[in-house]
Order: sequence, then C-alpha cells, then structure tokens
Amino acid sequence: MWRNVYHLDTNWLWKFNLSILRSTDAQDPTRYTNTGNGKKLISSILGLTNDAGNPLTDYDEIYDRNHEYIILPPYDTCPTCNEPFNNPALGAEYRDSVLYRFSDQSDLWRHYVSLYYFETTGKMKPRD
Repeated sequence: MWRNVYHLDTNWLWKFNLSILRSTDAQDPTRYTNTGNGKKLISSILGLTNDAGNPLTDYDEIYDRNHEYIILPPYDTCPTCNEPFNNPALGAEYRDSVLYRFSDQSDLWRHYVSLYYFETTGKMKPRD
C-alpha cells in the first residue's frame, strides 16, 4: 500500500479546492493547526497547497494528472521524513505516527481510526 498516495479524479483539476481536515472527538473538523506561531492550514504544512489554500497543481511530483494521484511530499530528508502526517510542524496533538506503524500483513488496520480526511470541491473541465 502507498500510504502517501491518494486518488484524485483529473476532471477536477481544472478548477478545484483542496482541504485536509482533522477530525477529533472533542471538536468539529478543522482545516488548521495551531503550531504556537498561529494557525496554519494543514494542507499547506503537508505541502499540497500554498498558505492561502490554493493547490500547488503546477508540481507534477505532487499532482500526477496522468495517473490521477496526489502524492504527499516528504517534509524533510531524514529517514522517517516520508511520513507527512507525522510532521512535527503539525504540532504534538495533530501528529499521526500510528498510520505508519502497520505492516501490510497486520489486521490491526480494522481498529485504526483516521484523524485526517481530504475534501475537494471544484468544477469539471469543459468538454471539447
């Protein structure tokens, strides 16, 4: 399984918005994390959007239109930095390291509760 690769219908790439939301039991889903330096978009910390929330669709290594994927980039070059949801910039309570600890042979996935989800909205490409 590719944990950092997600399907994105290329029909939405004409004009679309992308948000990464974190859900918790204690609060409504949020698009932001408070890192101590103020609120920041989770999608921006993950390298998918700029600070204003606009998707970085010019980066083919992130938005692979040919294969209809979003590929979350590593947050650094360290051995475990290809765990974007475990990025320290998300803040201690927003990090999810558990996601990366299951093997493909494990049945523990059935009990895992995802902290994050993608939300996309947009317009389909006009037909030629």
